[in-house]
Amino acid sequence: MPRSGAAGLSRGIGAQIGDRAGMMSDAIVQAVTETELKLLCSPADLAVLRRHKRLRDAFAGLRPRHLRATYYDTPDLRLRAAGFGLRLRRDAATGAVHQTLKAEAAGAGLFQRDEWESAVAGEHLDRAALAATPLPDILQTDDPAAMLQAVFVVEVERLSAPIRIRDAVIEVTLDEGAAIAGSARTAICELELELVSGKPRDLFALARKLARKADLRPALQSKAETGYALVTGARPAPVKAFDAGLHPDIRVGEAFRAIARASLRQVLANEPALVQMRDPAAVHQMRVGLRRLRAAVALFRPAIRDRYRKAITAELRWLASSLGDARELDVFLGTDVARMRHKRPKSKDTAALAAHFEGAREEAYAHILEILSGPRYRALLFDTLAWIEAGAWQGKAAARKARAMPVAVLARDNLARRSKDVRRRARILSSLQVEERHALRLDVKKLRYAAEFFAPVFAARDEKSARRAAKFVRALAQMQERLGELNDAATSLSLTGRLDRNDAAGRRAAKLIEEDHVGRAAESLAAARDACAAFIKAKPFWKARD
Repeated sequence: MPRSGAAGLSRGIGAQIGDRAGMMSDAIVQAVTETELKLLCSPADLAVLRRHKRLRDAFAGLRPRHLRATYYDTPDLRLRAAGFGLRLRRDAATGAVHQTLKAEAAGAGLFQRDEWESAVAGEHLDRAALAATPLPDILQTDDPAAMLQAVFVVEVERLSAPIRIRDAVIEVTLDEGAAIAGSARTAICELELELVSGKPRDLFALARKLARKADLRPALQSKAETGYALVTGARPAPVKAFDAGLHPDIRVGEAFRAIARASLRQVLANEPALVQMRDPAAVHQMRVGLRRLRAAVALFRPAIRDRYRKAITAELRWLASSLGDARELDVFLGTDVARMRHKRPKSKDTAALAAHFEGAREEAYAHILEILSGPRYRALLFDTLAWIEAGAWQGKAAARKARAMPVAVLARDNLARRSKDVRRRARILSSLQVEERHALRLDVKKLRYAAEFFAPVFAARDEKSARRAAKFVRALAQMQERLGELNDAATSLSLTGRLDRNDAAGRRAAKLIEEDHVGRAAESLAAARDACAAFIKAKPFWKARD
């Protein structure tokens, strides 16, 4: 039987979904949307949390429950590809088994996701219960259980209790255990704060208090995603920007939250590849996430004014700056030094220069790792996430009208104004000084982020708008790259200017790099002019249909 697909399904909150045609009448699935803050920690931190004054009374007399969850998927992991996780979880103390399908919504610590749960008899998938979920539509079959197999297991010792914070009730859960796939195993140690009733700000208020005593940081992955990483053998890798999911009817306040969430998620997603692999692309992509978040704050300023905005922006700028030295050295070593070593493979001067700056890069990465393990970075993550999700800006009466406005209105104004300014300077690129070209490059970057943010809002109208949006963004990307090449010469001079005056070999090699830039200057400028000309011809995609 053909299916319409999961995207078109309606998911109720607290609704009772009964049996589907031809299925057992006693299969009842509870469909809910949960709001949960997941925080990573160490076993020592869990011990501290159990004794914390906010939790010890709630946990008094409770014993940890042993939970074993078996996750199912098709052999080619189609559920994972669709963004869902399916498990059977058994409570060893009571023998109760629950079958749960979760939409693995993207999160940066805060997870808001739909789930369909039912109590089942035995430790086998319940066909009737599965039929009352989106699973048949996802797998395009009336009998999804026939296509599924166990892929990994998650076992944890869980301590859980509800506590009250002001008018909110929050379920506090401490989990310690492991995800297991064959012989592979990954430790799990986390704190979960689930909002039973109340407002998200109460989750963050509690999290801040707990974080003063324990080393907590927002989790990017769910337990299911941790298990899937074991199954696929995936190693940490750089992560590019996430789709914020904007649509034509979205309002300004909601659009800001969506873009800010996606940007913060990109920052967090690149931390593993940076810390574990020291991948230069992860440094770059983490900085991209920070720049996109700062760009969003600037774009939406009229709707998000509150007394915390400037402090958040300043901390984001601090973190981006802290990553700057490593990024500059990565680019310098990967372009100028690599090119010179290719031209002069036997040059001792070039080898000495490379060794010097490779050492400087090691120091820059060590500095980054120190920052990422420190309290200021953790506070930045908490404060930024809390501000995005539950900041005071959401209750400011003066900006209520701005927040409720269709985002297309704000987008048109911003894109038109920024595009006009960039086009004006692009036309006179050859006459701009080095500092002015650098300023233009930064504004091109900001316009590109704005265009990427808002393109889906207009591209959804028709194919013509979609083509224009794609062409506009491509032209900006090319322009940014070419202007970046012009800026590389200035960056190289800045870096080589730090060489010790007595480092004769390094200075000789630096002189060769400078001469190489001079030799390529005309070609680089011509390429930048061509990219500017292509952008000038790109038609706006945000105007009314013509």
